[in-house]
Amino acid sequence: MPELPFVTVVAENLAPLVAGRTVEDVVVRGVSVLKTVEPSIADLRGRQITGVRRRAKLLLLDFTGGLVLVIHLRATAGSAPSRAERGAPPGTSRSCWRSTAGRTST
Repeated sequence: MPELPFVTVVAENLAPLVAGRTVEDVVVRGVSVLKTVEPSIADLRGRQITGVRRRAKLLLLDFTGGLVLVIHLRATAGSAPSRAERGAPPGTSRSCWRSTAGRTST
């Protein structure tokens, strides 16, 4: 479990990298990642990221239309923007989404 200061730093550093970007595609690598069926994870496609914040030790990404993606960073994995041309995300990634400007986040 990540410590609270770590989650705060991740949120603060991720916000300027993703705010204003539009999600082009979402890939979920395991059904255990999803905790909801409605709305579907596919509903993030075409939505703009309006903000990044944290609640306790959870990372929250706000989207247009009122959707919120809740992310638990786990003990060994985080969310790290990377260039799409670098290849597939690391094997520890549970999901991957591509936004405008050719960035892939895992």
